[in-house]
Amino acid sequence: MLTALPVTLAAVLAAAALADGVLGTVPPAVLPFAVAVAVLGSVRMHVELGRHAVSVTMVEAVVVGMLLHLSPAGVVVAAALGEALVCAWLRQSPAKLLYNVASTSTAALLAALAFVGFHDGGAADGVTWGAALAAACAYATFTHASTSLAVSVMEGSRFLRVFTASLAPVAIASVISASLGLVAVVLVSVTPGAIALVAPLVLLMIAETRRLAAHRAEHLRFERLYAASSRTGGLTGLAEVLGTLGDEARSLVTGAAGLCCTAGADGTWTGVVVTDAGARPAPGPVVEAIVELVAPVAAVEVPGRSIPTTVLALDPSAESLVVARSEEGAAAPVVLAVLRQLAGDDGSGARAEVLAAFLGHASLTVANARLYADVEAALAHQVDLNRQKDDFVSAVSHELRTPLAATIGSVLTLRRMDERLNPEQRATLMDVACRQAKRLQRLIEELLTLATVEHGEAPRIDTPVDIVRMVDDVVEELRAQRAPEPLPPIRFVDDGGGLVRTSESKLRQVLSNLVENACKYAPGGPIDILVHHDGGTSRIEVVDSGPGIPPADRERVFERFVQLDQSSTRSQGGTGLGLYLCRQVAVLLGGTLTLDDAPGGGSRFVLTLPSPAPPPRSERFGAEATPLLAATATGRDPR
Repeated sequence: MLTALPVTLAAVLAAAALADGVLGTVPPAVLPFAVAVAVLGSVRMHVELGRHAVSVTMVEAVVVGMLLHLSPAGVVVAAALGEALVCAWLRQSPAKLLYNVASTSTAALLAALAFVGFHDGGAADGVTWGAALAAACAYATFTHASTSLAVSVMEGSRFLRVFTASLAPVAIASVISASLGLVAVVLVSVTPGAIALVAPLVLLMIAETRRLAAHRAEHLRFERLYAASSRTGGLTGLAEVLGTLGDEARSLVTGAAGLCCTAGADGTWTGVVVTDAGARPAPGPVVEAIVELVAPVAAVEVPGRSIPTTVLALDPSAESLVVARSEEGAAAPVVLAVLRQLAGDDGSGARAEVLAAFLGHASLTVANARLYADVEAALAHQVDLNRQKDDFVSAVSHELRTPLAATIGSVLTLRRMDERLNPEQRATLMDVACRQAKRLQRLIEELLTLATVEHGEAPRIDTPVDIVRMVDDVVEELRAQRAPEPLPPIRFVDDGGGLVRTSESKLRQVLSNLVENACKYAPGGPIDILVHHDGGTSRIEVVDSGPGIPPADRERVFERFVQLDQSSTRSQGGTGLGLYLCRQVAVLLGGTLTLDDAPGGGSRFVLTLPSPAPPPRSERFGAEATPLLAATATGRDPR
């Protein structure tokens, strides 16, 4: 779309000129002028604007000579051919080459027609020279306007802002170069060797123009630095911060792709890449290459041939890479990298310094984002903890009232109807009262254990514990508590038996909770209790055939007050403390408690405890094995 505009305008002007017969022929002297245009056009000074730059050249010096010695057609051909040579030498894309050649041809045609309009064709005099200077300025104005239009479209900026931002160096360079061109033409007309007198002025003009362009570019960079610091001050999310910082970095040093990396608390580096297509997470190898590249220095611009291949893959057309890292002791470690489609020049050091200056603000912004994330997480955790406590209070109230009501009801019934009850009815009510009282006692013990564990006041008294008999006792107690409701099938296998030197009461509490939990969520059974001894370690597994627990929730079940299935919990009872206490007690015992999948579905809780080498099974049990053990030890090993 952009290319069509200058092409169309050039075609219209050429058609009008042909109709008037003012184009003339193309003389042989076109080729030397085309070479001169290419030589001076390749000496470019860049005024950087955002991600692109406006080039300042001395071509107007040649344009004056072409206007005074060539026909309008010759001026157009020489300018177009010279620009094509420059674009080819700079390896510009076909679209950019076509746009630049079309714009240059249109500017040359406008300048030639303007010169013809003011020049009466007589001898060279002040009017002729003034017309040549005016036409050269018209050429410069049009080329600068076409370049500003392209940059404004690519950057989404206003045309007037881009045009005026670089107008001063372009105007000064154009006027000076056109004047020097006119001086050279006049001197050559006197004697060809006099052109050497203009060489020092040309070199001085080049140096001064480059200095002016560099000064203007630096001024614009610091303006953008201030604006970038203002725009990133209110960011909060880390991903948003990294993306915005990468985008601001590429605008600061006229880049096509920006990368912002930071290291987390564990030292792992992550980053975000920003291009015209948007922001995305940076690949790990790219981040590693950038961090390694900037490790020996604080800020540097790397030429295209030295850019790591992994980084260059982000923009294969990049000609240089500006990279900078934050200083030691900064609020947060940050590395900024920008891939530029412009080759390095005298402003490389200034660009690296500007990027390094931006790093101070970038580091603070990243640190604030991390702090904000931590505060948000802490707040969310606190809110969740308060909710869990509310649920816990509600559950505890329910759990306390249920056995208490049943116990009081049974005792009052016995008191009120003592003489009218037969012995069997009295025994039933007494059993109910005893069961519910034990249930209440166990709940109170859990709450007391919670308080002692969390305050580090739980003493540990190690004694020899027979796991086999403890399992048998736990199952029998559970059967008595759930009567008249039957227990699901429980299969117990021990691989040889053994003693564990630990706290018997605490181990019983863990084992009771695990088996009761399995009975709740796998009421149809079977439930396997497996004991395995291996040197100085004993492993107790409680395996159920219930619905299982998703991997994402396997650590959450060990948190305080967490109840994954509220409806099930409410119907089954519970406070959300059982598994939390089990893990805390396991740690007090010097062991671990983990959860994973059971073969065929369900959950498998594994309690691992340190234990001494067990004596032979026959020495401990012989023929005195418990009924549960005797019934199951000879059966199928459920593992």
